[in-house]
Amino acid sequence: MKTHLNHIDTGLNRSRQKRGQAMIEFCVGSLVLIILIAGLIQIGLLGMYRSETMQNATQRATLYSTADVFPGAVLPKYIGEMQEGNDATPYSEDDGSSSGNPAYVVQGILEHVRPSELESMVPENALSEAYHSQNVVTEYDLIQGKDVEYNIALLPIIRKTVYAEDSIDVRSEVWMTWLKGLY
Repeated sequence: MKTHLNHIDTGLNRSRQKRGQAMIEFCVGSLVLIILIAGLIQIGLLGMYRSETMQNATQRATLYSTADVFPGAVLPKYIGEMQEGNDATPYSEDDGSSSGNPAYVVQGILEHVRPSELESMVPENALSEAYHSQNVVTEYDLIQGKDVEYNIALLPIIRKTVYAEDSIDVRSEVWMTWLKGLY
């Protein structure tokens, strides 16, 4: 009879072990599922704010582009080279840049369209005029619209498991051509 009781005890231990294993698997699976859902919520929030900043920047640029008087040129910042910052990630916020040469637009881009040949085929074309211009941005009457920067707080579970920052900055910039009061 003792043998029979030992066999029953072993069966109970296996049942407890299976329940314990199932509980651990459930906890691990739930944690992964919670992180996944939090990530989807965070991406949705970032997308919503990105759309809002893009819409606001577009509205500002549209307002400026439809003005009767040219609102003024924004002088472009030409970037020569980027120097990676402390995080060793290219094109991140802590990177530095050296000023570039605005003549590169003419030398590196506009010269390839052969402006003298183009001028003989199509007189007074925009590319030939840009080639002789000092500032391509003002030549095309580009208007810049910016939106304020939103600082989006990250969900704590995302901050602890995925991205070790407190927040992400979202901003937008839109360029349009001035319509010279045509609208």
